[in-house]
Amino acid sequence: MIGQERTSIITSGVDRVYDITVDQKEHKLYWVDAGRHTLESSDYDGRNRRLLTRMNSVKFTSVVVFGVSFYAFSNIFN
Repeated sequence: MIGQERTSIITSGVDRVYDITVDQKEHKLYWVDAGRHTLESSDYDGRNRRLLTRMNSVKFTSVVVFGVSFYAFSNIFN
């Protein structure tokens, strides 16, 4: 896995994605975008993209999935 056969999944509507995590059980991707102040998800192939939350006063920096819960963190404030 040296990155020679990469595939772009989400190519539009993103600004500064700081972190991405994989939910293997549910086959979902979760990511935080500090530029758009969002937490989003999609299927592995990029379909069924969902905006989970937008908080204009927060720049999310990381996301973790644990069981049926996910947690987004921020250490940067506007």
